[in-house]
Amino acid sequence: AAGGEGGAGVEGKPDEEDADDEAAKLLAELDELKTQVAAANAAAPKKKETKKQRRRRLKREAEVAEAKARAAGGNPGEPRAATCDKCKAVFPSRSKLFAHLKATGHASLKSR
Repeated sequence: AAGGEGGAGVEGKPDEEDADDEAAKLLAELDELKTQVAAANAAAPKKKETKKQRRRRLKREAEVAEAKARAAGGNPGEPRAATCDKCKAVFPSRSKLFAHLKATGHASLKSR
């Protein structure tokens, strides 16, 4: 082998450098392909949800909402008691609370 091309060089470095260059090219191609696949998956139209899938999804969402309500200290089936922010009086319904707010002037703005 003249000039060290194509075969093993005197010290073996040309083959190692070629292998490193080839590996770098392959890794770059792999990254490009991954990007293309991710873009294709994102652009692909979603399959229409079947009735069975919708029922399951809604059931899961209802279970999550119920769990959140229980964690907040309330029962999801029971109406919450309405409370006046100023005098802390508790009313059995929102209508009774609003009547109280109107009669006493205890209405206040909620801050975010």
